[in-house]
Amino acid sequence: MLIEIPSDSEINDNIVAYWQPKDPIKAGSEFAFAYRQSWGGEPPPQPGRGDDPGDARRPLGAAGRFPDRRFVIDYQLAKQPVTASADPPTVTVTSNPGTISETTMQPNPLTGGWRLSFKLDPQDAALVELRVVVAVAGVSAETWLYRWTA
Repeated sequence: MLIEIPSDSEINDNIVAYWQPKDPIKAGSEFAFAYRQSWGGEPPPQPGRGDDPGDARRPLGAAGRFPDRRFVIDYQLAKQPVTASADPPTVTVTSNPGTISETTMQPNPLTGGWRLSFKLDPQDAALVELRVVVAVAGVSAETWLYRWTA
């Protein structure tokens, strides 16, 4: 179900989505489900993971999978489309705990904005706090906060 909640300000998140099963779930019981999301004009992505199976130096995690996770965030920081020769914004990515690697900020020709990509190695943590600060010409433009859970 997709619901629009009336709001008197555009800064309020007023679109919510929820799922309601056909049959009620009994109190104290479990219910497992999975879903896939896709959007945009491109064909839906093929099933897969953001792991890097080619890195033989990394030990496999539980269920034979690599623990790294790749994050991709699109930014639209200016009203004019970004060109390939434009200087990228300054990006600071931090995690607590965990390790961040392979941070890149590049023009996104599909949106005319910027695309940030980075890898998180949560190590043994079940919960990681992520923070991304994007600065344009030395001035903070965006701060992104996210709590990743295993």
